[in-house]
Amino acid sequence: PWDWVGHLAGPGDDQIRAVAGDREGNTFVLAASASVGLPFTEDAPGAYSFPRLFLLKLDREGKVVFSRLLSIGTFGALAVDSHGSAYVGGAGPDLVGFATPGAYQTTVRGGAAFVAKFSPAGDKLFATYFGDRNALQLQSLSLDSEGNPHFCGSTADQEAVPLTEPTLFKPVARRFGGYCAK
Repeated sequence: PWDWVGHLAGPGDDQIRAVAGDREGNTFVLAASASVGLPFTEDAPGAYSFPRLFLLKLDREGKVVFSRLLSIGTFGALAVDSHGSAYVGGAGPDLVGFATPGAYQTTVRGGAAFVAKFSPAGDKLFATYFGDRNALQLQSLSLDSEGNPHFCGSTADQEAVPLTEPTLFKPVARRFGGYCAK
């Protein structure tokens, strides 16, 4: 039998991007929504023509613990560490002001990929941009044994990714190539 079953959808387009659990039995959901209502607030009421990524934490009974609006975006990845903190990765065109002071990359001219860490209570602990073009996507994220994020994605613009040398990645114009980072 199921412990709980919930419906996370509204009148717009809603899609689950990633799901992860913690040691306490909580469920973290990374989703994209263009609906009015959950996860949006009075300051950001929803009904967008382009989906907004959000992070949702549900307790072991399926009740909402917190919901955090992240960015406009379509791709995303999620991992939870042994302390119950959620690491979220994604990409979007409206990320200005999302990074925290002292992050790897604190400025962006528009769209970029991002990686952020949220506490078990939903507080943003850090966030960094990665790259600097709207064509950049972040599609997978995992944590190593020390809790460091590793992530991969794709882009059609080799100037969008801060590559280290030597590199295997040199995309050809209008063709997507993959990248990975630690």
